[in-house]
Amino acid sequence: MVYLFTGEDTFLMEEAIKNMRKSLGEDTLMNFYSFSPDESGAADKALEILNTIPFFDDKRLVVIRNVHKLDARSFDKIIRYVNNPSDTATLVLTMEGQKPWKEKEKKPWEEKYKALSEKAKQQAYNEMRDSQVISWIIARVKSMEKEIEAETANLLKDALLSQTWQIASELEKLCLYTGERKKITLEDVKKLVLKTYDDTVFKLADALFDRKAEVLLRIREI
Repeated sequence: MVYLFTGEDTFLMEEAIKNMRKSLGEDTLMNFYSFSPDESGAADKALEILNTIPFFDDKRLVVIRNVHKLDARSFDKIIRYVNNPSDTATLVLTMEGQKPWKEKEKKPWEEKYKALSEKAKQQAYNEMRDSQVISWIIARVKSMEKEIEAETANLLKDALLSQTWQIASELEKLCLYTGERKKITLEDVKKLVLKTYDDTVFKLADALFDRKAEVLLRIREI
């Protein structure tokens, strides 16, 4: 099986890959490989692994990130593999988009996408609309065996500018904070999330005003 993951939300993309890794069970370390286009010989290494029988299992997962950034020769090799993939491995190709693309970059990106999308199973991880983010938060909280109302989810979305990776991190904290209590409330979000970010912003403003050396630390915190 060959998958093509596209979109700007790399957090959701990474979560999908993480879930696929879980399917490998105890053999994750031996049968999971990830490559980036700036690695020397990334395509050749990935193809060698894809065409080798997996250790102790019939499953192997190989990820090539930002496949569209491979050089032409390497990309052609990947296309040939996609047209005739191994039946003992799963290949995930990512094309992480930074929309809007520059005009000179758009056409090559589209051509490479078309070449892959004809054979690979596609999954898009685009930035969600506000209503989608709220539904995603509610579903994620439910998967943690907690509850959250749409109004509270909306406040969290607005506070974190719909950044899924930040929202996911804060939801984990909120679930720990609420303990055995089933419901995450508006007050929980105000106390745990809004106050934390407000305090950090105020510290940044003070640091900028005083020209303190810690200003870079405050920026990094935000």
